[in-house]
Amino acid sequence: MRWKWIVTIGVLVIVILIATVYVVLKTYDYNKLNPLVARMVEEATGRKLSLEGKVNLEIGLMPTLVVTNIALANVSWGSQPQMIEIEKLQAQVRLLPLLHKAVEVNQIGLSGVKVLLETDANGQDNWDLPAESSAAGSPGARKPVEIDVERLTIENLHLTFTVTFYNYSNSP
Repeated sequence: MRWKWIVTIGVLVIVILIATVYVVLKTYDYNKLNPLVARMVEEATGRKLSLEGKVNLEIGLMPTLVVTNIALANVSWGSQPQMIEIEKLQAQVRLLPLLHKAVEVNQIGLSGVKVLLETDANGQDNWDLPAESSAAGSPGARKPVEIDVERLTIENLHLTFTVTFYNYSNSP
């Protein structure tokens, strides 16, 4: 009879623990992470990342991170202030690989995507994203993370590609 109490208490503790984790994950304000993510992207790319929308986590067997209104800044010589704009990003992550510090993304879905690719008269491309040299050697620098993505879907893609040619006839 005593073993039934032990099993019952063990099951009850597990259920309470799962419920607690669920409530914490469901009620956490993931928007608090926006400044950290924006800073990390800027350190890695040299470009400002704007996260103007909401960040939510949909809980399930494969949790889905949903982020809205994302923009990556363009180069200073670019024709538009933003190089990439995304209305909605959804990333569905596998849980078990995370326990081994491996990031495996089952699916990434992007919708309302605007991409502006430009080349200036000197042949410089706006998609060259050199990270700040000082950030790479700093003590707090992070090493790149390998992410395995099984499926990528893009809806409503608007791609603009502009090449500027140097006019040799006006040169001295």
